[in-house]
Amino acid sequence: MALIRADSIAQEEARTFLAALRETLPEDPDLGVLVQGPAAAPMERRGGRYRAQLMVLGRRRGDLRDLLARLRSGART
Repeated sequence: MALIRADSIAQEEARTFLAALRETLPEDPDLGVLVQGPAAAPMERRGGRYRAQLMVLGRRRGDLRDLLARLRSGART
């Protein structure tokens, strides 16, 4: 499981960013990838910033690690 969190001073910016990110993620239960969110973080507002999160579940650790590496490098999935 991986949790991707975004924060912003504007309430909807973090969710909008994560929604756009979600569109680039492959979601295929047969391949073992499930994406949930975006949703408000448990402490949605902290320090004057709004936080949202996206949960990515992978059946196998290696597949999830590869997906996260592609996200970090900016490559499309």
